Amino acid sequence: MKALIVYCHPFEGSFCHAVLETLRDKLTREGQDVVVEDLYADGFSPAMAPAELADYGSGTPHDPLVAHYIKDLTSCDRLALVFPVWWNDAPAMLRGWLDRVLLAGSTWDIGPDGMIGLLDSIRDVTLYTTSDNPTEFLENVTGNGIRRTLLDGTFMQLGIERRVWHNFGCIGSSTEAERTAWLRGIETDSLPEASGATEGMPPAVDFLPWALDTAEINPGLFGKDYLYELIRIGQPITRDTLYRKYAQRFYTGRATSAVRRDVDGILGLIKPQIVDCSLPGEEVAYRTVDGKPIVPRLAGSRSIVEIPLVELVEDVVAVARGTQQTLSRADFIREVASALGYKQAGRQIRECVGNAIDFAQKKGRIASGKIAS
Repeated sequence: MKALIVYCHPFEGSFCHAVLETLRDKLTREGQDVVVEDLYADGFSPAMAPAELADYGSGTPHDPLVAHYIKDLTSCDRLALVFPVWWNDAPAMLRGWLDRVLLAGSTWDIGPDGMIGLLDSIRDVTLYTTSDNPTEFLENVTGNGIRRTLLDGTFMQLGIERRVWHNFGCIGSSTEAERTAWLRGIETDSLPEASGATEGMPPAVDFLPWALDTAEINPGLFGKDYLYELIRIGQPITRDTLYRKYAQRFYTGRATSAVRRDVDGILGLIKPQIVDCSLPGEEVAYRTVDGKPIVPRLAGSRSIVEIPLVELVEDVVAVARGTQQTLSRADFIREVASALGYKQAGRQIRECVGNAIDFAQKKGRIASGKIAS
């Protein structure tokens, strides 16, 4: 079995180079015939000459190095690319490799319905990238170009069925321990997949439907839905626990300063939706809407707690509507309190739920007639 690694980084002291060496050693130990194309060391020119472009459709390479690269590509079973993400995309050197090596007639052809990939003999392609930005920033804020353009665009069109991307984000602020763990992840095939991390995540939630115009929230903000799901269940959770869970979900290392900065930034943005207890012994505090309390806060735990009363109000109304019930206000409050896990609706809960009902009715989210006065 032959594995081809296309390596694109000009500095041997880079983490990309450590990834290359680790990956090459791993594949060699597995008994694979490993070929490395080091674009910078080979003196590869990414610029396509006018004569090449004029003869592009023939599939005949003008450059012996390009011909060599095509031979490597069309004869391998596995393909890996190792490169840094520069300005949210692959470096110009690697883009030139794609332009000059992926020739018609060699790696793809044209059929009646468009492009036909000729590299379906390659069982998988894996990208190993580094970036100064967090992985979720590349995925959710800048358009996810690596996934969309390279994996689910170019390599999908070439006929490669299995396509995987591993990114080592915040590389500039990473620690030696984190980088060691990443390399160990390559050796043990235990790295999380970038952009596959969103699979299985909780669905997007309606942020601040009553407290803040949703237009003020960036819908692509990385990790916000995940953090919200950790918080919204109404159980105390410490900020340190959020750091750790967030790091485990989106990073491969521990909760670094970059991870903590990300989490703090998200929590600051959704602050009207969460309660952040910082004073042990504090008896109770309320989050308010229109000056009225609607969320009781658990005390003394230095914890972050979210009790989404307005959502629960709407859920209970939906159940009542579906079963043709008209609930009294007292029954309604008891239903919501029960959904929150309270055995009985105390004064704080009655006040908060009552205010949430009033606010939901005021905003037209529920019909007044569905709750008997």
